[in-house]
Amino acid sequence: MQSQRPNPSLNEGGGSDDRMRRVVFLMLIVVTACNADNRASGNDAATPPIDAAMGGGGTDAPSGVCVPGQSIACFAPGGCQGGQVCKADGSGYADCICAVGAGVPEGSLPPDSDAGGPESSLTDSSLPDASPSDASPPDGWAPDGGTVINCVQPADGPGLAGGPVWLPPQGGGAWRAQLQDPRWAGGPVYAFAVHSGGATQQQALYRFVYAGNNLYVSIQVLADADGPDGVDGVYFGITEGTGGAGAHLFYVQLDTGSPPSPCTAQAVFHDPPPAPCPVPNSGGTITYYKTLDRSLSPPTWTAQATPPTWLKNLATWGTNTPGVAWAVTFQIDVTGPGITGATNAFFGAGIQMSPGTVVYLTSSSQPGALNPAIGPGIPAGKTITDWVPFDPLGRVCSSGIQISDTSVGLLSGASLANNVNTCPVPPNPPGTTCANTFRVEAQNVPAGAAPFALRTRIRVSDWGSTIADSNAPWHDFGIPPDGFLQPQSYFTSNPQWAWSQSGSTATIDYTCARDGVHSFCPWLSTAGASQYQSMLFEFAPSPYAVGAPGWTIQSPAVYRNMAFGTLSTLSEPATITLQGLEKQLGAPADRDVYLYVETRNMPPHGRLPMELSEERLASVRRHASHAQSEPRHAWSSAPTGDQALADAYPTYRVFVYYDGGETVTMKGHVRKVLVPMTPFGFYLSHKGTFYGFTHSLTFLDAPAAEIAPNFYVVHAKNEGKFHVRTTITAEEQPVHEPSLAKPEPRASTVVAHN
Repeated sequence: MQSQRPNPSLNEGGGSDDRMRRVVFLMLIVVTACNADNRASGNDAATPPIDAAMGGGGTDAPSGVCVPGQSIACFAPGGCQGGQVCKADGSGYADCICAVGAGVPEGSLPPDSDAGGPESSLTDSSLPDASPSDASPPDGWAPDGGTVINCVQPADGPGLAGGPVWLPPQGGGAWRAQLQDPRWAGGPVYAFAVHSGGATQQQALYRFVYAGNNLYVSIQVLADADGPDGVDGVYFGITEGTGGAGAHLFYVQLDTGSPPSPCTAQAVFHDPPPAPCPVPNSGGTITYYKTLDRSLSPPTWTAQATPPTWLKNLATWGTNTPGVAWAVTFQIDVTGPGITGATNAFFGAGIQMSPGTVVYLTSSSQPGALNPAIGPGIPAGKTITDWVPFDPLGRVCSSGIQISDTSVGLLSGASLANNVNTCPVPPNPPGTTCANTFRVEAQNVPAGAAPFALRTRIRVSDWGSTIADSNAPWHDFGIPPDGFLQPQSYFTSNPQWAWSQSGSTATIDYTCARDGVHSFCPWLSTAGASQYQSMLFEFAPSPYAVGAPGWTIQSPAVYRNMAFGTLSTLSEPATITLQGLEKQLGAPADRDVYLYVETRNMPPHGRLPMELSEERLASVRRHASHAQSEPRHAWSSAPTGDQALADAYPTYRVFVYYDGGETVTMKGHVRKVLVPMTPFGFYLSHKGTFYGFTHSLTFLDAPAAEIAPNFYVVHAKNEGKFHVRTTITAEEQPVHEPSLAKPEPRASTVVAHN
């Protein structure tokens, strides 16, 4: 829960960069590797629920059978990423085509692959059904030394040598009890991905740096409905790289019982009260497993009696730690296990949202009924292929093309927004502008790139939350689903598209064309009264840039579900829909849906006047829109994107989950595993003096139960939907003294606590 700060200024707080790393596929429809035969089942009360998520592989499609014209991702000889198209007779796929170096000549694409426009046989319905085995990397990809998609930067801080030191060092010396110690700034902060949807969820973050043979790990949870407790925990695994055949895996529960470190001692840098001192974890909160041979499928994991001595300085950061609900930091001396060269890692967080529910966010595949990355205990029996491959620790990261949820959206003046520009029914007054132009601003694009060497597919949905999957009700409005395979001429000759580049920043504009019937575009038959729309942007290089140097994409898909709202009062309806879930899970079922309201920089209505710095908000908004082009080592706890905005703006966010049908047993209690949907919310602003905030979440057409503060459950029909209304007010008068009059009865609607 966001802590309330005694200072009425709203221009404080912590945060972080919200970039995610993923492998870039040519056709950027996310295909979940799944295997129903390996589904996690049962409960194991005797083993700690690390839920190891060693997930891999999928069930192969029948050999030689595919949908004619279907295009899927593939890996060509040499490991480059590309695309292949099913032959006209459906007997199999043509050769995998991807560019290396100078690129592939246009004529070498598979037949029909540059067939233009919406008449292409590549359809929405065919894309998600691509065989997971075809869309996955080939055998041998994941073990150390394969295709690298991640790195751990050297620690780097202004005038501070070595890695961060957050607990009293042995033998004495300086230490700094701050979760956002500047020495972490060498390593960007990433948000955990919603893997079935290809974008980030913004509920938990991770950060790694390396210094002096030590790997430093920070895993931070931003929202937890019932706060930190001994059921919450983090997970971390690492292979020995070229140093050995083994691998190591940890489950770390939060330590809520040990005494805190003495961080308030003189000369120790620490966050001001009410921020707590970090708590050194006792050995009893750590479960450690190792395997001697990670190449086995599955590996044989053996529980160890005690944590290793090379796992150091493990600490829990609890309630009131700036910018987070809780966090865990630790240090690994890699000389102990002999970790050298390229390696693989697994990491994640298990967040108990209420006594009966838990959410898992991991570097592995998203848990679900058809993709059981979460098991009832450790190990879950998955293979090494679902771990994240890393460069040798400490090697400076190579840059990739970067796009965030703050560098995409509808063009509104010089800003990017979610507000769809509607128009009055013609005839319109002279000068009326009804066009809606969607813009993508990508950073680190190779200089002098050919126009539309980077491609985007844009789809929209009702404002609110959908399942994080390509089966969700995302609506096309003119961009063909096979746009990633179109020839360059398709874009350069189409006036709806525009490309510009300045240095390493490329801008792609797409202007939505009205259909001649409706007065604006995009027009949704299902749209409610909200002026906002949720957006999904997917990215890939053109077929001729795939695999070429500099054309790795760090964020192949982003959602834009956060809007900018101006107060004093904002009242917006939102749709929560399960449409597409039956297809994703393969069976119809009614399900419980959970909503958690998380606020930041929103002190409750009170007597103290406060005012937002318009200059600072404008500066942060500019920074967030172009953040990826700025230096990483800005010595800021919130250097880029969404976290920079949440650090400065009053922020209201609704996290949404559905019951995935899986359970785990934790400390003898069965808990439902919740699967994240797309969150939504607002960055808020107000001009002039006000006295805090009030807010409510009203359920308009479905009964809801509040099972924890700000945490609600609604029972939804299969493929069903329901509606809520968010109401937020910046109170412009101070709160009155308590009245002696009899209080009014509480309204019957369910509202969020302030």
